[in-house]
Amino acid sequence: TLSNWPGAQAAVSSVNQFVPLFQKPTREAIASLFSTQKGDPEVLRLPLAAGSRVVDPEGWDVILPTRIAQELNNFNPQGLAGQTITLQLRRYARSSKVEDAKPSETLDYPVRVVGVLKASPQDRVYGSLNMVRFVRDFSTGRSSYVAAPGGRVDLAQISPRTLNESLRIHFGGAAAAEKAFLEMKRGRKQRFEASWPGEKMLYLRDVETVSTIVLIGIGLLAVVAGAVSIF
Repeated sequence: TLSNWPGAQAAVSSVNQFVPLFQKPTREAIASLFSTQKGDPEVLRLPLAAGSRVVDPEGWDVILPTRIAQELNNFNPQGLAGQTITLQLRRYARSSKVEDAKPSETLDYPVRVVGVLKASPQDRVYGSLNMVRFVRDFSTGRSSYVAAPGGRVDLAQISPRTLNESLRIHFGGAAAAEKAFLEMKRGRKQRFEASWPGEKMLYLRDVETVSTIVLIGIGLLAVVAGAVSIF
């Protein structure tokens, strides 16, 4: 429905998560893993240095920007195209204890570098949509599902909250994006939170799934403030 708005070119599921990447254990790069799909206008307009932009939506494919590729292999960053690197997932126990600052569980997954970009916004690493959904599910403790390394990601096992994390809607022109943004702000879609970065795209976030977290956070802050006052 949203991709059929006047001037809209594509609506892309937008899920992201910070992850450590390795080529060797001594060369770790912390990167923002960002979901992409076939025909994603954001990826298509970025200059390609090596390889391709085509990722298997249910596979274990990533596209690296040159700066992240250099952190992994400073001598031959473009040579990573077609190579396998390691993506490490880390899950943390929900506790305030200092010792729990260390990961309670780590998993290593081989991922295929299909291409290297000259640059990307905020050095984003683009990855297969379902893989990024799984990564976010595991890292945030939303699901106990563990995918088989290199296998197909079972979409039915992923938390519904991750499926609709947010959307990027790309428009043919900035004027169309701004018009859609203003309509959203006027309450056309009260369920969504909208932002427009001024680059022919509109970001939508489903606030129904976020509002509960916000209310819980406010409640916890009130409890903490009360406890401090009593102390």
